Amino acid sequence: MTCQKCHGYKLAETLSQDLQLPIPKSNEFKEEEDPSSISKETKKIPLVKFESCLDNYQTEFVSLNCPKCKGPSTFQKNMYFKTWPKYMLVTMSRILLDDWVPKKDISEIVFNSDIQDLSRFKLPQIDPANKIEGISK
Repeated sequence: MTCQKCHGYKLAETLSQDLQLPIPKSNEFKEEEDPSSISKETKKIPLVKFESCLDNYQTEFVSLNCPKCKGPSTFQKNMYFKTWPKYMLVTMSRILLDDWVPKKDISEIVFNSDIQDLSRFKLPQIDPANKIEGISK
């Protein structure tokens, strides 16, 4: 997490061998015949690029009190891997809440190639002088 005012940061480590990716909204669709329909209706299925799922996963903004700035601030929360696991599981978050009713996202995930470059998820070199010890809401 990095403070947007003073650029102080706090690291939190968790052990994980998976990425749980959110599925963003898409403007591209494909039409497919609905097998549950008697009248052979077609339905539009959103096409989502895997790269856009990765983009949505990595960065989030949260509001917290910064001990270095001595007040409320916006923090950029980034997800990185310190080391790479031997095997990594990637799951898609397909269950959405629509007016507090769980619904399954029927989007189709499109891969550009068999191999994905995940080097941007590697933890970058950081300046130890900007480290923040305590962050609260």
